[in-house]
Amino acid sequence: MTDVEVFRGKVLWFKSTYGFICPEGSKENENDVFFHYSQLIMPDEGDYRTVEPGAVVEFEIGRNTRGPMATNIRKVK
Repeated sequence: MTDVEVFRGKVLWFKSTYGFICPEGSKENENDVFFHYSQLIMPDEGDYRTVEPGAVVEFEIGRNTRGPMATNIRKVK
């Protein structure tokens, strides 16, 4: 089993199905990471998958056809 690196960051914006996260320790618009709403992990499966700008999240980095992408995104309480 491989170790997976988990990052923390702040949601910059989210618009219906996608958005961007600024990783902790990065300047906004420097290393922002794209995410798709399907990667949001909600505490209850019945919850609508959404996240507010400014929310602190933990995530992993995967890849899609266009480059890096945040995966397995969880809100930090």
